[in-house]
Amino acid sequence: MVARTDTKAMEIKETAVKLGSPQTEIYPFNFGNTTTAHVVVDTAVSLLGGLDYVILNHADIPRGLFLHSLKLQNQDFLHRTFSVNVYSYIEIALRALPHLEKTSGHMFVSSSVLGEVPEPGLSVFSSTKHAVTGFFTSLQLELQERRSSVGLTVGRLGVMKSTELRALLDVPEFLMGDILECAVGIMNSIVKRQRSFVYPVVHTHFAGLLWAI
Repeated sequence: MVARTDTKAMEIKETAVKLGSPQTEIYPFNFGNTTTAHVVVDTAVSLLGGLDYVILNHADIPRGLFLHSLKLQNQDFLHRTFSVNVYSYIEIALRALPHLEKTSGHMFVSSSVLGEVPEPGLSVFSSTKHAVTGFFTSLQLELQERRSSVGLTVGRLGVMKSTELRALLDVPEFLMGDILECAVGIMNSIVKRQRSFVYPVVHTHFAGLLWAI
C-alpha cells in the first residue's frame, strides 16, 4: 500500500491486520515525482515476489475558478497536478505490466465522472481525469490487440457521501455513493475482470444525461 503520508496508511494497515491480512506493507511516496514512480512497483515486487493486482486510486483535487486563479494557471502547478493524477498512473502501469503478464494479473484505474462531465471550479481535476480515461481505455484496446493476459478496469466514480468532492459539488445525498459499497464493487470488478466499473450508477448516468441536454 502506497500513500503520501504514514498516518492514514497505518490506520488502514491496522484494520487490514485485524481482518486477517497475513502481510500488509506500507511505502510512503510522493506521486508528484514521476521520474521515480517506478520505484513503487520495484519495491512491491521485491517485498511480495511479484504482482497480481495493481489499483491506482491516488489524486490531487485542486479547486477554484480557473480564470480567477493565478495559482491554477501557473504552469508549474499544472505540471505537478498532472504528474500526480496522470503521469504517475502511466509510469506505474508501464512498470507493472511485465510483472502482471507473468501472473495474468489485473489493473484497476480510478477515473471520475468529472472526466466526462465538466464542473465549474474543478477544471484542472476534470482535465486530468479526461486524460486518464482516454489513455487507459486506449490501452485496453492495445492489450486486447496483442492478446495480453493482463486485465484492465477503468472506474468511472462519482461523488461519495464522505469524500472531499462532496463539499465541492451540489449533489443530492440520494445520488451519492457509499464508500464501502464502492470498495466492494471495485474488488468485484477486478475479480470479474470487467472493462469498466461505474459507481454510483444513478449519479453517473444522471450527470451525463444533464450534460447531454
